[in-house]
Amino acid sequence: CHFVYPSAKHSRKEHSIGVAHLAGTLLKHLRVQQPELQISDDDVLCVQLAGLVHDLGHGPFSHMYETFVTWQGGQEELRAAELPLGEEREAAAARAARLQRWEHEEMSRRRL
Repeated sequence: CHFVYPSAKHSRKEHSIGVAHLAGTLLKHLRVQQPELQISDDDVLCVQLAGLVHDLGHGPFSHMYETFVTWQGGQEELRAAELPLGEEREAAAARAARLQRWEHEEMSRRRL
């Protein structure tokens, strides 16, 4: 890691802090270069906070978790199809559909 980029770390915490920092730097640069955008300090803070929390919805093992959850949704769908028609089958099918659409971005939004 140190040969590619000195002191590079790849924890979610450090990644999110870095994204927040770079997002703020970008907006401050845009504010200077394009004053007609009227970017306020509140705008900068908002974008920095968005960068800080953008990955809150990740499960354990990050994107591998998304793959597992959506695969699990497919398995649930197969099991739901074997249930007799009725409320239990409908509930199982709905749960399977939610799992198949699982994305960390949506989970981040829900956690806020």
